[in-house]
Amino acid sequence: MKLTTRLGKPTLKVKDLLKHDHGLQGPLKDWDNIKGSELYYGQSYDGTPSWKSFLEEGLNQKIPDLKNQGAAALLFVPISDRFLVYIFGYGLHDLIEGKTEWDFGMKVVLNTINVNGIRSLDSKTIDRKAKSKRVQLATQGAISEFELDIMKDLVSQIAGVSIDSSFAKGLVGSESLMITADLAGSSIIKKSGEIFSRYQQVSYKTNFNWIDFVAPVKDKALKDLLDIELENAVNTAIAADSSEGFTLSYPEIINYFDIDHICYGGFRSYIESDYPDAGNFIEEYRNAGHLVLAHDLNKLTIETYDGNDAHKKSYSFYRSLSCEVEFNKNYYVFTNGVWFKLEKNYYKTVTRFFDHLTARKAEFEGSETTFFGTETGYLQNFAQIEHEVMDQVFYTGAPTKIEYADIVNKNKEIIHVKEGGNASKLSHLFNQGLVSARLMLNDVSFRKDFKKEIKTAAIRSQYDMARFIPSEVTIVFRIIKGGKKFNLSFFSKITLYDTYLKIKQMGYKFKLEWVKY
Repeated sequence: MKLTTRLGKPTLKVKDLLKHDHGLQGPLKDWDNIKGSELYYGQSYDGTPSWKSFLEEGLNQKIPDLKNQGAAALLFVPISDRFLVYIFGYGLHDLIEGKTEWDFGMKVVLNTINVNGIRSLDSKTIDRKAKSKRVQLATQGAISEFELDIMKDLVSQIAGVSIDSSFAKGLVGSESLMITADLAGSSIIKKSGEIFSRYQQVSYKTNFNWIDFVAPVKDKALKDLLDIELENAVNTAIAADSSEGFTLSYPEIINYFDIDHICYGGFRSYIESDYPDAGNFIEEYRNAGHLVLAHDLNKLTIETYDGNDAHKKSYSFYRSLSCEVEFNKNYYVFTNGVWFKLEKNYYKTVTRFFDHLTARKAEFEGSETTFFGTETGYLQNFAQIEHEVMDQVFYTGAPTKIEYADIVNKNKEIIHVKEGGNASKLSHLFNQGLVSARLMLNDVSFRKDFKKEIKTAAIRSQYDMARFIPSEVTIVFRIIKGGKKFNLSFFSKITLYDTYLKIKQMGYKFKLEWVKY
């Protein structure tokens, strides 16, 4: 039999898990003599299908009454101080979102399979692009075969093969657990105990500890509390005239050539700015007479305009802010309108890395000059002795075109440049540098073509591609970014940390540079 179940959070009663307007019949209590259990059943929804009227337009008559009906049942089985909720048909529609453990199914699966027992994996990148993907294998394999970046990807579902066929034959885990098992109705209480026991195990930490790194916040009550913390933090920043800890950026990829300037909306500001910046906003907000936060963050906006003062698009402040909050001894990150809870050691590791990196002069350099313009403009106007611009010069010996670098110099620095106002752009920057460095190390053809493309003899002569030694080469990431102090959103720090480790593991030297605008 196939079963689907979710695990309610501790101490929540059935009334806390079930929508008030569920419309199901029940409760039928003590199902199968299980004390404290409750069964609800009926139709989850009942309505005329939207396509009925469309089909009738091509007829001279009415189609007899049709109904979309979703048969549903929910069986609540008490376990410890919680409820396991068995879901039948369309019963999921009648549960309140955020009241069940988001990683319940995944942890049961990971505690029940071996390290090579994964069949399919769904994930989403935890940046503003939020790219979702599913990777499936014909048989089963290890996590390394699923194109998962454990530093940047949030796993949403895992399917695997059980090492204990008496518990289950096949398993799929997300917030829900779906198992195929031999089961009679009278043994549901036994199976519930087995499932809950699997969830409580910590054996997954041996091979799959990354599952705890980042978790989306789904509980509406917690989201509301975190939103209050966000407003309090913004209020404190405005009162102190300090943007420390905040990043303000476009919540999507934009074309800078289409935008001439921005204005902050919602508080009668008419001052034009070149780009979104938290410090710049606070200055304008205070100049408008607001020494504390006096507006709803969803009502404050970033308004974009082209060179003819024509309005382009409006972005909510709520979706444009990124920050980190400590609340009730837990760490949370807010970005693109979404809250994430971070595992404490993971948060401290990434934060400590970024702080140490930006404090090391050998690996971080902040520009003393200011540049006004885009990445393209920067490269077009770049003129420095013993340097050569290689922007838009590609290696074509791979399935897709790969850019060698944006700039190279006589000091064997391979430099990649990008504007840093958007996490997706930075993700592209770090990936570009990583792919180039990997091919430079492992592909002789890539190295030879790279050297051929360098026009300056004095620079070209520095690269011995037959005897390539990565420790003699520095991979540089040069970020064009505004602000009084260099900072990145937490998810960009994650990507930077991951890139740093991989670059160093390949034997290269690493450097991060900041060009102010």
